[in-house]
Parts: sequence; C-alpha cells; structure tokens
Amino acid sequence: MKKITIFLLLFIVFAEYAKAEQLPDNNNKFGIGISYDFNSVVTDSLKPIELSLRYRLNDKHTFQIYTPLALKKTSIHNSNETRKKTFYGIGVGYDYTFYTYSHLNLFTGLDADYGWYNNQWDFHRIYDVYDEELPYKTEDIYLYWDKIKGMSISPNIGIRFSILKVTTELKISLPITDFRKKSYSIAKTRTVHLGSWTTWEAYYPDKNTHDLSVQSNIKFNLSYYF
Repeated sequence: MKKITIFLLLFIVFAEYAKAEQLPDNNNKFGIGISYDFNSVVTDSLKPIELSLRYRLNDKHTFQIYTPLALKKTSIHNSNETRKKTFYGIGVGYDYTFYTYSHLNLFTGLDADYGWYNNQWDFHRIYDVYDEELPYKTEDIYLYWDKIKGMSISPNIGIRFSILKVTTELKISLPITDFRKKSYSIAKTRTVHLGSWTTWEAYYPDKNTHDLSVQSNIKFNLSYYF
C-alpha cells in the first residue's frame, strides 16, 4: 500500500508540472518503456519489471511488445542452501485513448503474454566420513524445482500524462491466467576421491496443477518516445 501511495503522489506531481509545459509531440512514433507491477500473477513474493518497445500509430492507438523479468536469490544463513526465483516472458499489448484533455489521456486496452516461472532450491555440502579403515570425504548435491508456465490475458484501463517525449501512466488490469505447474528434483552423491556420481531423479505428480484464475493488478509505466 505504501508503494502505491508513493507512485500516486509522483503521478500527481508530474501532472501539476505538466500544466506549465508544452504538449506532447505525437509525431514521435517509437518509444521505450519500463513498468513496475505492484502484484504478480504467479507469486506474491516476486514483482516483475517490464521492458517494452512501443509504437504510437496516432493519438488514439498505441501498440507494444514487452518482456516481464524478475529475479530473487536468497542464501540461507549458516546453511548450505540457496533459493532462487526467476520469472520471464514475452507479450504484446494494445491500448485505445478514448478521452484527451491537454496532457491527460484516459485509455483502455488489452495485454497478452506467455511466461515461465522457476522456483529453485539448491543444497550442496562436502563432509567427512570417519570410516574405521580410511576416513574420506563425501559430496552431496540436491536440486529441486517448481516450474510454472502459461498465458495471461489482461484487459485494462488507465490514465496517462505526457510532456513532450515523456509519458507516465498508471493502469488497473484484471489478468486472466492459465498456468500449469510441475515439480521434480535431482539428488547426487559421491565419494570425493573416487570421482563418480550416484544420481537419483524424482517427480511429484501430486504437486502438478493446472490453475485458471482472475486477479487484479496495478502497473506504473514510464516511457520515452524518440
């Protein structure tokens, strides 16, 4: 909630500043943008950032190609564990401006993207085994993955302010998501001085899911047209 309040205040300041500046130049067709999602369609602990390429056909129609990206890596203190969450995707979007007044635009649109989410847990340790005949070292590796992939279609409505080549917008969307989840793991162990690995693979059909859901999301975007 605090982040939403901060962005709303920045949005208001931007709008007040726009009153004294020149109108946007709609002859600038191509733009680049960066967006921040306040919510995630996959997991609440991972908030993606979107990088986009935009094409403004005219003052009514805007198209975009974008890629959401997110990474979160955590090393467990006093442990041999590492957890890493990643999300990436590719999407296309369109919006239509239905109301314009000075620097202000109200628009509605539709975004569609396909994404891949990976929750990985790594465990690695080397320890001494005190055998009566000959002590030796053993190395263990354990890798576990939750993998999710699927599509999201997001109808949205938003407000946009523009100054010359720069635009900023805040939009509310209702992502309709269709995701499939699978989980599996690999365990490896070896006696260090021998060098050969013993490997096990495991799958977890009880964790496989297919989820269809409707959520809500708020997104803040900053774009530059050149």
